[in-house]
Amino acid sequence: MKLPIAFLGIATVLACASTSAQNSASQFSDNTLAQEQGLTQVSNGLYARTSPTSVHYIAVNPAGMSTLLQKLLELKASQAKATAGKSNVTTPSVLDQLIDQLSRPQPQIQVGQTGDCTGAGGTGEPQLSALATSGGGTIANANAVLTSDTSNPVTATTNVASAEIDNSLGNTVATQTITTAAATPANVSLNTANGCTAVASATVTCPGHTSPSIAAFANSVKKLAHGATCIL
Repeated sequence: MKLPIAFLGIATVLACASTSAQNSASQFSDNTLAQEQGLTQVSNGLYARTSPTSVHYIAVNPAGMSTLLQKLLELKASQAKATAGKSNVTTPSVLDQLIDQLSRPQPQIQVGQTGDCTGAGGTGEPQLSALATSGGGTIANANAVLTSDTSNPVTATTNVASAEIDNSLGNTVATQTITTAAATPANVSLNTANGCTAVASATVTCPGHTSPSIAAFANSVKKLAHGATCIL
């Protein structure tokens, strides 16, 4: 049984190498993430919007992703508790994969620096973007890309987008993962009517690092006409 929790994650971070660039990054995070997305900063680098049926997380730096990892571990534990004694129900592989990525050693960055790619000459670049959305247990989308970079050559980030849709037994009915580099978007999109849970994740990893520099995660469960979820 996967819990009736819907996640929507979108994240963009500016990797900076100067004080002025850091100020721009902070302003971007506060104004764009908090105001446009209606999010509240819940810890360093992590923004969230919650309701009885949904949670929306955005992690914009390693500290935020560390907290996001704990949230995902709690989600997996709650799912395991809810499915105790039930056969053929598994954790979505996309959730497990993101937990694995976020569990790898975090890179060390300078104090006050947002992100962990070195900006070109203190310009506040490169800009990294990760987006994950999910709806109704039947739709999952993810996009990861380096959106802007003034360095030459362009920073060779690793962009990974994954999506998965499972039925009420936890069996995967559709899945897709795309990996690209730098400014080539990793983009996946699934829409399957017979789905029950839909999960998506997106990460961008800077060169030489084993853990993501930015991450997004989304999960949703289909609701039936009488108000229950498709997982009984």
